[in-house]
Amino acid sequence: MNTLFKSGLAASMEAMIKYKESLGYSRVTYEPYFRMIDKFCFEYYPQEASLTKELVLKWSQLHPREQPNGFRRRMIAIRELGKYLNTVGIDAYIYPSEFLSKTQRFEPYIFTDYELKAFFNATDIFPWSKNAQYNHYVVPVIYRLIYTCGLRPGEVRNIKCTDVNLSTGRIYIRESKSYKDRIVIMSKDMLLLCNKYEETIKSIFINREYFFTNSKGSIIGKQSLIDHFKRCCTNAGIICPHGNKKIRVYDLRHNYATRRFMKWLEEGRDLYTVLPYLSTYMGHYDFSQTSYYIHLIPERLIHSKAIDWNRFSNLIPEVQL
Repeated sequence: MNTLFKSGLAASMEAMIKYKESLGYSRVTYEPYFRMIDKFCFEYYPQEASLTKELVLKWSQLHPREQPNGFRRRMIAIRELGKYLNTVGIDAYIYPSEFLSKTQRFEPYIFTDYELKAFFNATDIFPWSKNAQYNHYVVPVIYRLIYTCGLRPGEVRNIKCTDVNLSTGRIYIRESKSYKDRIVIMSKDMLLLCNKYEETIKSIFINREYFFTNSKGSIIGKQSLIDHFKRCCTNAGIICPHGNKKIRVYDLRHNYATRRFMKWLEEGRDLYTVLPYLSTYMGHYDFSQTSYYIHLIPERLIHSKAIDWNRFSNLIPEVQL
């Protein structure tokens, strides 16, 4: 018997998740949003077994301090549920797609060389805590892996021990964005660091599932990854100078891509030729996602002869703030 959801839509939400899983989607793609929809329906429409127009429009009301991207994701979830219900023969109202705002792209924070060095120095002296006794082993390694391999925060959290080859440096990234698995290779320095980490952590957590663990030996929480990152930034004296702009864990991935482009430009490489390699390595499904980082390159390099702007004009998307 399902106990995760309690509203009249419980059975349908569980059935849709199982259907999506059969197609290769991860359960976490929909479950967090379905939990919110279920709580909402249980409170306001406890007997409703479908999505009425009244229910959906009430759900579409903005939450206090809700960001446009958060609203968009919330509405996409209930739209997908409505489409699933219609597919299985249950009449449901589908929120019009034209009412959804376009995704707003965050402007990444690009660290200076000094800030990156200060940040990683802060990870190396991350303090021991009685309530989290092993974070000081994890923190110096996990953020370096995000940066040196250009990983998404969710990807690094979900790396399992069986995904990592500590002889070759090969990491298998599964169930990533757009459900596109890929392989990344660590640098020699990063591989050496991961081997040292493994020697320490395997003596503490025998037969653990995840490569990076919390103090209980299970997967590191999303909020913990954010909190530790903020603490290291603070300890490193890194303060964002651009008003409301935030420094996020994801910015380490952005810095990887931008610095890779900068290195290629300084070497005189043809970016149009090497772009597909970086796009594949980072798990992008479209070259425009990768070429976006050219907007972040310092002015002195943007005018390099290595960039033929006529070739890139139709490929590089506009920055949306």
